[in-house]
Amino acid sequence: MRDRIDIFYYFNKYKTKYIFVIAVSLFLALSFSMLRSISYVSTAVVLLPMENPQASFQSRVGKFLRLSGYSGSAMKDIIISMIRSRRMENDINRHFNIDKSSSVRYKVGAAEVIGGLSINVSGPRPELTRDIANFVVENLNK
Repeated sequence: MRDRIDIFYYFNKYKTKYIFVIAVSLFLALSFSMLRSISYVSTAVVLLPMENPQASFQSRVGKFLRLSGYSGSAMKDIIISMIRSRRMENDINRHFNIDKSSSVRYKVGAAEVIGGLSINVSGPRPELTRDIANFVVENLNK
């Protein structure tokens, strides 16, 4: 005689436990989503002058072979490091009167896009993120 497993038997036997686990999971997910603050993202794109074909080829080969001297556009790397620098963070805090004890938290990031750089700012208020993204571009001209 072969033993058969009846899934409906186990479902009916442990129905209350399944419903309890689903209800608790739903409650935790809803409470987490309600307590989490909304984050807005503003993006500014900085267009850079085109590279010559030789430098573009060297950049691609350098990235593929992980060679440090040929690993990308030096101008893009310098600008990205300036955007992520402590000086830029201090300038933003000074310009917008944000101190470390305030509840305003923002994050500035930069990424390469075709033909330029994308500056992404995320924060709690859309006006603030827009103003910070524009300020970062203006501050790069200093």
